[in-house]
Amino acid sequence: MINKLSYIDMPSGEKIPLAFNMNVKEAIQDKVETVDKWAEKIEIKDNEPINIKDLKAGFKEMINEGIDIFNETAEEKMNPLSDKQVGRVITAMGLGNAAEKILATMQNEMLDDESSETNDNSKNE
Repeated sequence: MINKLSYIDMPSGEKIPLAFNMNVKEAIQDKVETVDKWAEKIEIKDNEPINIKDLKAGFKEMINEGIDIFNETAEEKMNPLSDKQVGRVITAMGLGNAAEKILATMQNEMLDDESSETNDNSKNE
C-alpha cells in the first residue's frame, strides 16, 4: 500500500490531507470489527441516518494519518486534529460529502492495492 494522500478542500482554502492505509485499517478494526462493517455504517442509504460516531472516528484516523504522512516531507508541519476539530471539518463539508470523500478515498486506495498486487504477481511469473 502506497502512502498516497487525498485532500479535503475546505471553504477557507485550507487543504487537509487524508490517507487510508494499514494504520487506518487497524485503528478502524479496533473500533468496529471490520473495515467493511464500518463502511456499511457510514454509507449513505435512503431514509437511514449515517452513524456519526463511526464516521467521525474513522475520518479522524484518516485525517491524522494523512497529516502524519504529510509532515514527513513538509517544511511547515500540521498538528493532528482533535475530535472536535474533525467534527467541524465534517460540518463544513456536510455529512454526506464527508461520507462520500471517505468512501472514495478507500476505494481509490483499494484499487491501487489491487493494481500493485497484479504488478507484483506478474513479476513473479
